[in-house]
Amino acid sequence: MGGSSVVYKGHSPEYEDNFFALKIFNRRKGADSVLEDRFRSEIGALYDVEHPNIVRPYTFFRDGPFLVLVLEYVQGGDLRGLLDKQRIFTLREIISILSRVADALQSIHDVGMIHRDLKPENILMPAINVPKITDFGVALLTSGPRFTARGSIVGTAYYVSPEYIEFDMLDSRSDIYSLGIIAYELVAGRIPFEGETITQILNTKILYELPSIHELADDVPDVLADVLERAVNRDPRLRFQKASEMRDALLDVLRRI
Repeated sequence: MGGSSVVYKGHSPEYEDNFFALKIFNRRKGADSVLEDRFRSEIGALYDVEHPNIVRPYTFFRDGPFLVLVLEYVQGGDLRGLLDKQRIFTLREIISILSRVADALQSIHDVGMIHRDLKPENILMPAINVPKITDFGVALLTSGPRFTARGSIVGTAYYVSPEYIEFDMLDSRSDIYSLGIIAYELVAGRIPFEGETITQILNTKILYELPSIHELADDVPDVLADVLERAVNRDPRLRFQKASEMRDALLDVLRRI
């Protein structure tokens, strides 16, 4: 459940064996037109993307005060739930998850879209080898309007990129940074920095380089450490410039370990 929407499981009599996820936005509760525009942008953006690791949209309709987005129903929990249960992933599982998510991100970026809230909660896990990116409610279409006032942050503090925090600069490399933080969390079992407040977390990202993954997990192969540390470089020019580059680097690691 998000701050402005709730998700239900539903089905249609026309499709007895199929279930759907109904994401419902109550316009009476969230009168802010920015939230409504953001919600409506989700379906329009997703129509242009078809990928096995992205939750598919089906339709969008209005019912009185409610806006309803009908999505593919994905059985099972999300990556955050697995991490909270301290599910131990093998390196090969981790690389498989990350490479598939990177491939899905490239499909998103190819249609001029930035997710900008990639985090474990937004990666559904019907199976370990089938991660599915969801929740595009704050996604930004690079050719469309910005729904966020300059100076405000959309996303989750742990996963947003330093350049977004400091300069309000946002492009596909910001999603790559977010995936890099997720990678650290999968490999080390923890976020690579700490802070008691959102301000402390954001300032840490701006002022300091993240620690080497070897400082958090000493048994990580050097070839994988190089990929992770490049993905989270504070300077976006030194990161992977495309999600497909990160995907290819991860698949190369998979062949070498």
